Amino acid sequence: MKTIGRALRAPPKDEDGRTGFTKEPTVGPFHNPAVKHAIPLARKADIAIQPGQKRHLKRIALNSTTASASAEPQAEMCLIPAAAPNARRPMTSSQMQEMLGIYYLLRCAGIRKNVAEFLQRASSNWTLQLPTPRDLPALTRLNAFDALARNALVLGIPVELIESDDGNSLFIHQGPERPGSSEVLPPHLSPTALQRTVKHHPWLDLFPIPKMRDNILRGIQSGEVDEDELCNALVCDLLDLDSPSKSSLVIWGDAWDLNGWELGPEFFRRWGGLVQGCPEVLTATNYWRQKRGVGKIREINSGGSLALDIT
Repeated sequence: MKTIGRALRAPPKDEDGRTGFTKEPTVGPFHNPAVKHAIPLARKADIAIQPGQKRHLKRIALNSTTASASAEPQAEMCLIPAAAPNARRPMTSSQMQEMLGIYYLLRCAGIRKNVAEFLQRASSNWTLQLPTPRDLPALTRLNAFDALARNALVLGIPVELIESDDGNSLFIHQGPERPGSSEVLPPHLSPTALQRTVKHHPWLDLFPIPKMRDNILRGIQSGEVDEDELCNALVCDLLDLDSPSKSSLVIWGDAWDLNGWELGPEFFRRWGGLVQGCPEVLTATNYWRQKRGVGKIREINSGGSLALDIT
């Protein structure tokens, strides 16, 4: 399992062999008119903060409409801070690094610096009420990576273990008692019986979709799933700030709640078989797609193919 460790330890190289995210992302065909009408949001905390600080640093709302408090998920997509300690000023890089969960997994100085600079620029644009649509793919990616980092914190997974090419899940060694009892872990992150018995890298534990985690483990065991390819698509791709394409993961709510997770059409086309037996994934995905007025993903057949209702 070399993909994630390599991605976290060194910045990727561009087509000219240079490292880091130095070039400006192209505008491309991607456009979300909701960006110009975005509003800042505030939410409950999931990690400890200092008094007076906002909790969640991922705070550009893409849609001002939120779910109801009863039957629908309570979540919004948030990408950079709702407000700085002084709301009239953009947040500094150091303030962001104190508050964003994403920095827990980013110890490589080059990647950390590039992410901080990008978020600082995006935060400044937001403060000036000049959000840039071309930044949205990268913000969506970082929002998803931040969710994975928060789940690593919730599960108590040391970053060294995630960075290691040969790291093994804590659930294999210690069971659910450490890093926390399965009774106190968020239900969607609690380990399955298969996670406790099948040796695997801890990157898999970060996804709050129990049945999908089991499907991935079975696929890796049978040889039907290339773990490095899958990890690269779901995790390492999130650090590619220059890519104009949409992320396969869009997180609208708490990192550990699968109801706030939307999987993109690209995921279903390539990996749809991994969510067989996971109707809640399709329900959550379609909820958020419909909120944006996007076509519903109607079905996933046994071959993992995709049918879209775009009417």
